[in-house]
Amino acid sequence: MNEKKQYKIKNIKERDAIIYKLVDKSNGNFYIGSTINTIKNRLHKHINKELNHTKSSHKIIENNDYEMIILDKMRVDDLKILRLYESFYILIAKKFCKERCLNNSLAYNNRNVYEIVRKRK
Repeated sequence: MNEKKQYKIKNIKERDAIIYKLVDKSNGNFYIGSTINTIKNRLHKHINKELNHTKSSHKIIENNDYEMIILDKMRVDDLKILRLYESFYILIAKKFCKERCLNNSLAYNNRNVYEIVRKRK
C-alpha cells in the first residue's frame, strides 16, 4: 500500500523562519526548503542521513560541494504560512529553472491559498 506521509500543520508561537536554497556548486542544481530552526541546525539535518527525509537534497549533499543560501526571513505564527511561502519559491524556481530545481513537490499543496490567507488577521 502506497500511502503519502501526512505532515501536521500546527500553530506555533511567533518565531523567526527562513526560506533557504541548498545549492550544488558543481552543477547548479538546488533544493528549496524552510525552517523555524537555525540554518546551521537545518543543514545538519540534511547532512545526517537518518534525519534527512528529502531524497532530493541527498543528491546535493552527497556531491560534497554545496552551500546554503538564505532566500527570505520572516516571522510566522503558523507553519501553514511558512509552507505557503516555501511553495511560492518552489513554483518560481520550477518555472524558470525547471531542470535544476530538485524539489519533487510543493511544501504545502492547497488549491485555496487565498482562503487560508484571508482567514489570517
